[in-house]
Amino acid sequence: MRASGRALLWTGMLLGVAACGGPQPQDADETAGQAPATAQAQPEAPDIALPRVTVSGDESAHVVEAWTPPAVEIGEDADRRALRRQAEAALREGRLYEDAAAAAPIYLALSRTDPQDRQARDGLRRTTTAVLAAADRALAEAATDPQSGALERAVALAAVARTLDAEDRRVRSLQQRVERARRVAALVRAGREDLRGGQLDGALAWFREALALEPQDRDARQGLGAVESALVDRAQGEADRLEFDAAAGWLEQAGAVRGDMAGAVADARARIEAQR
Repeated sequence: MRASGRALLWTGMLLGVAACGGPQPQDADETAGQAPATAQAQPEAPDIALPRVTVSGDESAHVVEAWTPPAVEIGEDADRRALRRQAEAALREGRLYEDAAAAAPIYLALSRTDPQDRQARDGLRRTTTAVLAAADRALAEAATDPQSGALERAVALAAVARTLDAEDRRVRSLQQRVERARRVAALVRAGREDLRGGQLDGALAWFREALALEPQDRDARQGLGAVESALVDRAQGEADRLEFDAAAGWLEQAGAVRGDMAGAVADARARIEAQR
């Protein structure tokens, strides 16, 4: 994979470009002479919707959107006790940050207008914990269902958590995990785009890089399987034209995708041998 392709992907992610195109590495067709690519295109997988990103200063280490708390006006004659009750009720109901009646905006306003308000500070800590728990659930859902929108929720929650307590080690850990999930999603998307374009070497490189970040990522593993299937199809196409040396070359590449010569690759090898 060319270094410029990598740089383009990460630059695109950091600037909020949702369509993260992969590089155009030398395709397997070019390395195998004139062997034509006869593989049918893999069924198009739904794209991963990537959230937009804004970065400034040292925030680039942990990329999250900024969250601006909804304004909560607290005058000198405000009933702070009533506001604390309102915030507590919102926290119990899971309304954490969405509007001015949610827990985080109210507790933030109470804490900022009176830093000595211990009840507000305690409420803010408990709200931060609830936001972190919600983000963990969103990341877990995103891992099992990338099209659920859960990754976007995790990004939003990470931004809220950062506003509530940027120095909390749990918040910093969440930022790192959210950024890793975003990068894996972008790599998988780039792999799919190369796969649809028949750029099997490029697709393989992107899927492998995604798995280096997240070894259990389902979509990246499926991507490897799709590359392997495409290579097997090319081998079969060559065998059908009685080009058995070319077919053997494609099978060798297919077997190297997952380091496993069993399964579909072994079946294809036996089928092609029977055609000789």
